Amino acid sequence: MGRSWPAKALALSVALVCAMTMGSCVGLPGSPEPRRWLWVQDYSSDARLYTQAGIDELVDKTAGKFTDLMLATRLDDDARVWFRSSLAAMQDRQINGLTIGEYLIQRAHEKGMRVHAWIYTGWWVTYSQMNAPPPAAWDTSTLDDPRCNTIPWVNLAEPGARQMIAEMVGDLVAQNQGLDGIHLDYIRVHHTQSECPVITPDHISQLLIEVRRAIGNDCELTVSISGNRARNEDVKRDVPRWLSEGLVDQALMMSYTSIPIPEKLAYIATLPARSTRRIVPGVSSEEGAESLRDQLEQWKAAGYNRFAVFDSYHLTDGMLAMTE
Repeated sequence: MGRSWPAKALALSVALVCAMTMGSCVGLPGSPEPRRWLWVQDYSSDARLYTQAGIDELVDKTAGKFTDLMLATRLDDDARVWFRSSLAAMQDRQINGLTIGEYLIQRAHEKGMRVHAWIYTGWWVTYSQMNAPPPAAWDTSTLDDPRCNTIPWVNLAEPGARQMIAEMVGDLVAQNQGLDGIHLDYIRVHHTQSECPVITPDHISQLLIEVRRAIGNDCELTVSISGNRARNEDVKRDVPRWLSEGLVDQALMMSYTSIPIPEKLAYIATLPARSTRRIVPGVSSEEGAESLRDQLEQWKAAGYNRFAVFDSYHLTDGMLAMTE
């Protein structure tokens, strides 16, 4: 039987102190412009991407076209886990004496690219495979209020739940030498919980503060946001605060093609002046080459020289050429 989460948290707190000198983000010198981000995703069943040949192919194809690679962490599938963790049992597969995450980081750095761990902070199932499962009380589906218990989601009003996520992220940094950044997705309430009074925007902002404290200032912290003010507010993202107070380094604007780009630009214009340099427009490759070209051209016409592409699985060689 694994230790309870409080006991595990104490052990991790000690480990994180060591992380400041042993496994903290090191990054690469300078900040290449324009920044071009790629969310690396694989929907195939052969898991080739998680092999030496798959990693070499990914890095060689994207080098010179992208500056940043983002890879989702998985705690529920040993065959598709990029990054080592102290919190979840997983295979410690090796490539030339390195874990697959370390090998990816090494190869990406050789080509001048950064590597970011993409973490889903909202879904309770993300944490269900931990060695020491968190208390059920941190799950919103256990709350009495019907406005809150619509779905298993992390209750960020609970200080222990925020601490759990911050220490999980800090552990990833400590365990994966050379990791350049952390990206937090689903950092919000579920859209069915917009009327839930238990969790406030301040609770979610506090999580960002605690994550920053866990990973230090050398590690880039990015988040996903919507391109619409009402959508962000409905799920209790305080985007103006995140940007103006520098709680995040970059905010990747998702919602891709579901919100017209002129509408997104109108929303950006309402955000605090000088903070919009932290906005990275998101574009999608899912709808084909013409759609991707149109999205890129609209953002470039608006003066943006940075973007994030979702996702690598749908990205053809022809689409890759558009990103140069």
